[in-house]
Amino acid sequence: MPKQSVWWFVVVVFSLLFAPLNTHLVQARQANIAAMPATVARDSAVLAGPATEPAPIVLAQSGVSVTILASPARIRGGQDLTYTVTYRNNSGATLSNARIKITWNFWSVARPTTLNPDKFQQHCFDSGANACVATNVSGPSITRSGAADYNATTAVGGFTYTIGDGTLANGTEGSFQIKLRVPEFVYPVFGKDPRRPSASAEFFVGSESTARAIANASALVEGPLFRLEKERTASGLNPRIFPTQTGEYRLRLTNVDREDAITATNVQLTDIVPLGAEFVSSARGPERTNFPPTITTINGRPALVWTIPQLLRGESVDVFVTFRKLDVEPCERLTNRKPDYYVTSDEVPLKLNPAEGRYTLAPISGDITYSVRRPVEVAFGSPQKVIFGQRSSFTFKVRNYWPQALNGLQVRIELQPNVRYVPNSASNVGSFSAQPPSAGNGGILIWTLNMPAGNINTAVEQSLSFEVTALHSTVGNGTGSGTTVGSVIVPAGVPQTCAGSDIGGFKVEPRLEVAKYSEAEKSGTTYIARNNQPFQYIISLTNNGSTTMTGIEVHDLLPAGNQADFAYVTGSATIDNGDLDSAVPFEPAIGSTPVGSLVRTTLSWQNITLAPGETRYIRYNVITRGQLQTRTYCNELDQARMQNALINPDTNQPGEEIAFASKQACVRITPNIQVSKFFSDAAGANLGTTRIITGPVPPGGQELFFTLIITNAETTTTYTAGLVDFALSELAYQGVVFTNLPAGKQTPDISGNTWAWPTLTIAPGQSYTVRVRTLFNPPCVTDKYKNAVGYDFFDSTTGRNTRVTPRPPIEAVIDYRCGSNRLDFEIKAERTTLGLRDRGLFTITVRNLNPNAPLEGVSAYAFLPPRYLYSETVNSSLYAFAGQRALPDGRTEVRWNVAPIPANGKVDILFRAAASDIIGTQDVYARATADNLLSATCRSTSRCVSYTIDGHTYEVAWERVTTQPLHTYTPRIERISECAVSGEERLYTLTMLNTNTIAYRNTTVTLTLPIGLSYLRPDTGMPAPDSIIRLTSGAQAGSTQLVWRNLTVPAKPTASNVSELPLAIWLQVGQVWSDQGTSAEVTSPDGIIPRTDGEVDPTVRMCVDGPAVAKTASITTLPPVIPGDPNPTFLYQIEVVNPTDSAFTVTLRDVLPVGLVYNAMLSGSAPAISSAGGRTVLQWNNLNVPAQSGTTPGRVTLLFRVTVNPGQVSGGLNNTVEILSSSTPITNQLLEAPVLLSLPRMWVPYITR
Repeated sequence: MPKQSVWWFVVVVFSLLFAPLNTHLVQARQANIAAMPATVARDSAVLAGPATEPAPIVLAQSGVSVTILASPARIRGGQDLTYTVTYRNNSGATLSNARIKITWNFWSVARPTTLNPDKFQQHCFDSGANACVATNVSGPSITRSGAADYNATTAVGGFTYTIGDGTLANGTEGSFQIKLRVPEFVYPVFGKDPRRPSASAEFFVGSESTARAIANASALVEGPLFRLEKERTASGLNPRIFPTQTGEYRLRLTNVDREDAITATNVQLTDIVPLGAEFVSSARGPERTNFPPTITTINGRPALVWTIPQLLRGESVDVFVTFRKLDVEPCERLTNRKPDYYVTSDEVPLKLNPAEGRYTLAPISGDITYSVRRPVEVAFGSPQKVIFGQRSSFTFKVRNYWPQALNGLQVRIELQPNVRYVPNSASNVGSFSAQPPSAGNGGILIWTLNMPAGNINTAVEQSLSFEVTALHSTVGNGTGSGTTVGSVIVPAGVPQTCAGSDIGGFKVEPRLEVAKYSEAEKSGTTYIARNNQPFQYIISLTNNGSTTMTGIEVHDLLPAGNQADFAYVTGSATIDNGDLDSAVPFEPAIGSTPVGSLVRTTLSWQNITLAPGETRYIRYNVITRGQLQTRTYCNELDQARMQNALINPDTNQPGEEIAFASKQACVRITPNIQVSKFFSDAAGANLGTTRIITGPVPPGGQELFFTLIITNAETTTTYTAGLVDFALSELAYQGVVFTNLPAGKQTPDISGNTWAWPTLTIAPGQSYTVRVRTLFNPPCVTDKYKNAVGYDFFDSTTGRNTRVTPRPPIEAVIDYRCGSNRLDFEIKAERTTLGLRDRGLFTITVRNLNPNAPLEGVSAYAFLPPRYLYSETVNSSLYAFAGQRALPDGRTEVRWNVAPIPANGKVDILFRAAASDIIGTQDVYARATADNLLSATCRSTSRCVSYTIDGHTYEVAWERVTTQPLHTYTPRIERISECAVSGEERLYTLTMLNTNTIAYRNTTVTLTLPIGLSYLRPDTGMPAPDSIIRLTSGAQAGSTQLVWRNLTVPAKPTASNVSELPLAIWLQVGQVWSDQGTSAEVTSPDGIIPRTDGEVDPTVRMCVDGPAVAKTASITTLPPVIPGDPNPTFLYQIEVVNPTDSAFTVTLRDVLPVGLVYNAMLSGSAPAISSAGGRTVLQWNNLNVPAQSGTTPGRVTLLFRVTVNPGQVSGGLNNTVEILSSSTPITNQLLEAPVLLSLPRMWVPYITR
């Protein structure tokens, strides 16, 4: 029988049709800003050349769009920068009040006068009415707003441009350009971020305050990026040289390879010869090739200029230069100062006045110094204090560092004029001689001696000493009478000019020290005196000498002029030794002294004797009269007369200098009006000037009564005056309950926190009383609230009212006790420059300032700028996110509850927020509060500001953050801040950015989705994943992995800053109630591709408002089964979610459909298993579902695997979980999880013979 061959072929019929995985070939777009999606470039593809202009970023909504493009994309200082704006209305309707707001960063309307490229990088090309006007208009006319919207602090602002008359018909499109200029002082600087002048465009319609579309653009300022540094080539931390020796330096110049750097040509490296030095030679490179400079003169000093024809990006050059230190001043060091060496090239912009040449780049190193060792030096100690007539010794040292012995070294001491050498007191070293005093000195002392050799680091020392006597100097010959000078004359062959000298010697001070002052109250430097009342002055006299002083006189000049009428109070003068009980009468002689055009009353005391070290005090009273409040009257000592009264013991002639610690005492005269204020009850009982109140106060405030009294304390003068209450903002005026003021004068004029009663005539000795009722309503913060009182009085000399605040203040103090805790706070950003929608990491630090107790009930707040989005809180047991809300000014308030902070402890609250989607510089605010709070203060006073929230003004800390169109690699899900419901679709994007100069080939992207998210389809123009893998075991069981393979992220093009490769897919939310987190991993054999700093894998947050139960399957369709294959398995998940504050219990039952076999639990409690009607029954009894913790709902998850017997299944698998009982109503239920079956494959035999 012939052999039969049996062949089988398979006809496969699917119940669902799937599109094949596509392979796309398109160029990845290069852009300065994260832009429109591009498709994947496979390894085998040939890429087209890079775009020459950056592509704009565009956000379009409601059928309108706007784009903005900066040209050129790379620019240099001094060049024009043009922004092109395009727009279109495709909304299907006519729009009203259509306008585009353009905002620039680092901007000013006119060219800035401050040459600060960190703040100003662009300005309008034209000025005045033509500044930043629209040009090259296509479509409707464009009208610029009249005034710029500008923040001078952040240098961010712009104009609004109205399209036509504001009416924009459907289908209308247009464009216009705005011409700016990048100032010539803007160029790349090493150590600074690249300069990126940027702009954003916002398309507004009608009265809407939210833009319907936005766009951003930026340019990059290019130029050589010079890194210039200088160092000594000598070894050692502090190398030294002698005068006449040389020192070598190395200049290293690098053109750093960065995105904004370009090749430099005609590089001019300049080094000004250090002071006191001369140029010797220079060489280039490690081979020390001769490299002579051009020698020129800059600012009168010799300078060296080396020309380097070209310096490529990344290239460095070393220049070695040698200088010789001359024997001239300055002798201490050979210093190449930082301002004296710099670099420029033909690519660095010319200054505004081209005749001044180009800007220059400073070095990153500072002053580079060789210490110069003086060969010989004289070293004095600190100046010796010596009083007139006393004797003092002085010791100094001579040091020899010169490496040769010094024979015949001469040491000279030239004494200052007010001391004399004490014979035979000089050290007996070598030979000594003393020359007598001559013009300008007090004598010269000379030693001639020999000294052994030293070395540059270690000296040979010789100590010398002598004694002097201080003269009793006349006026002007005291402390300021000169200095003692020490010097040396060295042997031949030793540098003489730089041989060291020293100055100092003796601080000669007078014997007598005098001070005039008062013990009365002061306002600033002026004492307060009452009109027509006694005022006490004090004159102190101290003998600092070693001998008794006699014949001391004191002459005191009373004020005169400007209506001054000061009169000595007879019998008031006394003299004492500091103990008032020892005071004895000491009446002055009263005379007069002509001073200029005035004659001043003079009080004179004579024949005063002071023992050595003794101090005596003259005290006396003067009646003060003069102009009130408007004049300062000074009572002065007659210094010349007092000094000339002393007899100089050296000359026995009149005249010895006196040290006047203070020579005058000045007063300002106030009216003799007395005011008082105290707490009282309604009937007027005096309750004192301090009131303790324990808070919190009752709603509306606590009732307080104050009594105010004004009295004219004069005996003859009538005043016109009125009470003034300097009230607290926490006090509310309720009315006057008693007063003896006349009608028409009883009600105060209230202006802010000042309550002023009308002025009226008050006779001598007359008083008026006012009792007021108030409500005290402060925040619960422990503090002392001081409520002061003053008065207005009519000054007839000026014809107007003058307001007087007594010194010391007259006040009633509310001792409010409503808190004892103290804290401070601050906020810092990990990065102060963020990309558009870049997520920054911020830290709020709260410190407990209590040394002995914890801080409880702490809350921390952040106030995000408009258009910022709160992202997440870094997980910690020390704090928890407590919610966010929008504020009327556009900011977002974010709040955290903080665990108790221990005494002297602190907590750092870390959170992330997405920056604005438009460019700008904004401040992120923060503050903190706590229970029983005494004070909450901003830690750094230079970074604090007042901010009003809900009608209350708080001190907040700020951190300034600049948003620029930087480029990021970011995994994101749209509408991340919105919660989702089952069945909802969300767009997931993953963008890879490459700023490297190499391509990343064979890149693999793996995206892991939880059981509650399923892959639907790629976004338009995007590639589908190469593989879809269901995970049924392990830690990620129930998840689905999407894998893209063999992707290429192109290298960064030369003409751009970055290349990008985006992926985008649509996901569907399944039957779940818990949040669904994604996880992505990107790998390449060419290098690591990490997430952007601060980014995390996005999570879809689920909407759940009450207890909920859901069941879902890991698949929606069971794949066809091939005969011989094992029976398929998949997973079911049952979850119970509790978003309430109370735990509950629930009992669940799941009767598996026919054909399903329970396999195993992968997560959660094991069920009780039984059977009914041939079906497996799974039951979970009394499951405890925990309460919500913080913002995370309590959750119980049951994940189990089942096996399908295809022969027992037809149509589909409908599996429903039942809620048998629950201790609380379950309001949200998704109980059925259907799984469809694919049509079976048909196996048809094919027989050949």
